[in-house]
Amino acid sequence: MIAEDVKHFVAYHNSDKFGRYRTSKGKADKKHTFWTAKSFKNETLLGQHIWAFEGIGSPKKYCLVAAGKITKIRKARGNAKARLVYFEVGPNNQPIDVTGLSWFKALLKQQQSFRNGLNRLGDRDVIRSLESLVASKKAKLGQKVRLNASSAILRDVSLRFSRLVPHRQANAVLQALGHSIDIANQADPTKWGVRINDRSIMLKVGFVEVLQIGKGWFHELIKNGHRVRNLKPDPTITFSKEPYTNAPDCDTCNFDTQNVARLYPRLSNAHEEAIRVAALSRRHTSTIKDHSQELVEFLSKTLGRRLPQPGYIEKISEPRFLQKKHLTVNDFEEGRVIQVLANRYERNPAARMRCIEYYGTNCFVCGLSLVDQYGPEISGLIHVHHLNPISKIGRRSSVDPIRDLRPVCPNCHAVIHWTEPHQSVKQVKEKLRKAAKR
Repeated sequence: MIAEDVKHFVAYHNSDKFGRYRTSKGKADKKHTFWTAKSFKNETLLGQHIWAFEGIGSPKKYCLVAAGKITKIRKARGNAKARLVYFEVGPNNQPIDVTGLSWFKALLKQQQSFRNGLNRLGDRDVIRSLESLVASKKAKLGQKVRLNASSAILRDVSLRFSRLVPHRQANAVLQALGHSIDIANQADPTKWGVRINDRSIMLKVGFVEVLQIGKGWFHELIKNGHRVRNLKPDPTITFSKEPYTNAPDCDTCNFDTQNVARLYPRLSNAHEEAIRVAALSRRHTSTIKDHSQELVEFLSKTLGRRLPQPGYIEKISEPRFLQKKHLTVNDFEEGRVIQVLANRYERNPAARMRCIEYYGTNCFVCGLSLVDQYGPEISGLIHVHHLNPISKIGRRSSVDPIRDLRPVCPNCHAVIHWTEPHQSVKQVKEKLRKAAKR
């Protein structure tokens, strides 16, 4: 969000006359320049914010093509009165069509169709609409980047797994790894972690490596006992004799991945006991750093069931009711008729219509168009948020649809009202801006 004390200017580029405006597709802080013959003092412009618009065709199509902080002003060659205004824009600075937006029509009228080229912008509602437009664009870009990055990591995990485990043996190995993760999480959800690299997959519980899978080989920790001794004559399995300090009375065994389907179930009881012993040791210092959430997600997708993440991974908190243990079906009854006495505050539908007419149906906070997202059959669906809650005013009062109301999507509206006191539109926008940077 731009500081309140910063002055705003609009600049207009006529593409029919001067050719298309060049936008930056590369690195951040790309310098743009704007030619002007206006007689603003240098100190009036330096450090202020500029919004550059482009107009092209007939009827005119208008785009916001650049926005940024003015950093330098120089005299232009060949014209004593003209100057070049330098300003910096962020990465992936792509044009945004603003032709049909209500606030832009108001701006166009205020600026007399940009007849002055470079001019002051003082309308705070228009400035907030511009900030919202740019913030929503960045948020969508950030979301797209994060989704692409997540998909790329999952593809990388899948590729690494396929290089370690042949396709015919994959299902048995996946089932075994998934089962071991379940047992580790039951033993202590904060003590385990799983990682994958080009050489192997490793499940660590406490200070102990309880399961490792490499190219063609399978290595697991087991608790010594009668059932294990009965397996020792099997030529396809080998046992180590090195004692584990952090897993007393436990041993390790090795066999080929082609034998996992046959041997892992026979060793499962001894393996489960060994995991519980390992969970008594302290967590290894590298466990959290090395843990691959994407590997767990890959396993969940492939196995068709949700596997747990470790307890140290941030989760969405459940309602306290759902944190009770031993819930039964009787705890979840619904449908009883309840009579409720509540206050309902009158809304003026004309004020809602005027607000939407001015701001449009895109969310003022995140920029989401519900029509673009879900189709034309929900045209007109948008919440209208009162910047000053009616319930706080406590009496009949007049409402300025442009000053007091904003169109917001159901998600953003829920976030605004989720806390007490409610968050402001500006605060939720700031959350989106920070989320886009992560």
